[in-house]
Amino acid sequence: MIFIFIGFVGQVKGIEYDDNTLRKASEQPRWHMLLHDLNHQYFIKDPKFYFYSKSRNSFKELKATLDAFQLKAPLNNEHPLCRFPARYLWLKKTLKLNDANFPRPNCQNYRTFQEKVPLDDVQLVFASENIVSPSSMMGHVFFKLSGVNKDNKHVAHAVTYFTVFDSFNVPKIIYQNFFGGMSGIFALQPYQDLKHNYLDKEERNLWEYQLNLTPYQKQLLSAHIWELKGVKSDYLFVKYNCATITYILMALIFPDVLKEKKHWLTPIDIVKIANQQHIIQAIHVFTSDRWKISMLLDQFEGLNEFQKKIDTLTEASLPKLMNHLKPQALLFSQAYLSYLNIHHHAQFLLKKELFESLQQSLSEQSKAYILDYSNYKDPLQAPNNSQLDLSWGRSAKGGFMGISFLPAANRITDDQGQFFSSRELRIADVEARLYANRQLKLQRMTLYAVRNMNPWAYWNHAVSGQWKLGLEQHYNNVLQEKLVLNLSGGLGYSLNLSDDVRVALLYNVGVAGNLQKKYAYHGSNILLEVDEIADLKLTAEYEGWFRMYGANARVDKAKLCESYYPESNTTWLVCYEHISNKAYMTQNYQLLWQKHF
Repeated sequence: MIFIFIGFVGQVKGIEYDDNTLRKASEQPRWHMLLHDLNHQYFIKDPKFYFYSKSRNSFKELKATLDAFQLKAPLNNEHPLCRFPARYLWLKKTLKLNDANFPRPNCQNYRTFQEKVPLDDVQLVFASENIVSPSSMMGHVFFKLSGVNKDNKHVAHAVTYFTVFDSFNVPKIIYQNFFGGMSGIFALQPYQDLKHNYLDKEERNLWEYQLNLTPYQKQLLSAHIWELKGVKSDYLFVKYNCATITYILMALIFPDVLKEKKHWLTPIDIVKIANQQHIIQAIHVFTSDRWKISMLLDQFEGLNEFQKKIDTLTEASLPKLMNHLKPQALLFSQAYLSYLNIHHHAQFLLKKELFESLQQSLSEQSKAYILDYSNYKDPLQAPNNSQLDLSWGRSAKGGFMGISFLPAANRITDDQGQFFSSRELRIADVEARLYANRQLKLQRMTLYAVRNMNPWAYWNHAVSGQWKLGLEQHYNNVLQEKLVLNLSGGLGYSLNLSDDVRVALLYNVGVAGNLQKKYAYHGSNILLEVDEIADLKLTAEYEGWFRMYGANARVDKAKLCESYYPESNTTWLVCYEHISNKAYMTQNYQLLWQKHF
């Protein structure tokens, strides 16, 4: 048998391993997670993160790491044992290393980190989508670490990864997100500050999923978070984002999550993977005031009238109304008053002293009541984010078979039962059609498309909007389809006509063109959604476009789709489309089967 002697500068007795032992260790999942290596793709490019400099190789990196750990100097914070405690912790357990065979540097900075960032409890946290922020369109996921610090105070920290968009150059942002990469930021910040920002400023909800970790898992996670301090990396929207980082950290403590593989990981995918692996112990939901108000109005009759009564009261008469309220009215008042004061709504501004007094009184009264959100608008019950569509249909060019792939997000025709407002987010959405004459045609290639149909109410004055960028079909004067590069956006309002009926009206402007023609255009669109019985949904949309492809006449486009959801991740769609102008008319029919995965 051939033995390898591990040493650097001097010799350390008793540390001899054959290549086979080291190679087996280097193939273990936890070692690859410590190197941020997924499927032999190393996501961290910073040379300070590696000891083997010639190339990225897990076996050679392991040997180089063992060499570095035996350095005689410097015996301070710069020693590799201080910089990479998680690697040493894992190697010590895996290779049964003896501490006596390694130097003992003074790792004061690491000890200070452990004292200030205790890790008694770990939660996986999901923040709901922020549809107007490019980096948070699909939500955000991160770890929360909490415990009692050296001063005997309970503290909580968030471990997050994000990027900052510092440009309005859309093509540049898209290139950096998909190909070039943007500067990624590993952040350790007070959790309460982040929680306040999400709930009050961005009006997003938080789901905390309690994880059960062994002492070794906690120590390994804490040590690896320290290793990421100051490390440079490239944020890539598709490959290396907050979901990727959280997935790697989760796989470090629960290697079995690697069995759940996806081409493109999204934040909610991470939570669903944790749920599928049965590593979630408990769930705690924290809601923004706006979400809580909408939920209570949606669930309890009579609160709409009660809300209007609050708005008509004076500062003198308001406290009287707050006495002897029913539980739902009590909880509603607490959320509603908080919302109006945070957002400084003119129709009802309270003095600080009065507001604090009322909130304290309401808080005391509401302690006996708890709202259970566990089965209401639960992101775990929403359809998965990736879609594969197969379609059969007929257009003016004849019969066709189509295939489309949406790697992330959702369409307006999807089941939106777990969201308060209708929304659509399509990223890298591609559709191709094969016609009966064997002609293959690219129907669309959407880089980004966003719709947010946030319902207007007199107390929130919400505005709806949409924008999209990509290749799509436009119609000329004789209603022939022309593939163009399009950038368009619009604003308007949405209304909930009832619990099951929603309507939106928006006005849009856009620029588009191809090698033959470039033009600006504008138009309106009306969207109607009806949630029907037996897992059915009707979606009807009218669009009226002026100057589309430079056409002289307005192009009217009406589309009607019936969706059926036999199960949470399967959709059947039947669609009819009617396109016309003053002189011409054409129709399209389509049957689609969608699989969400």
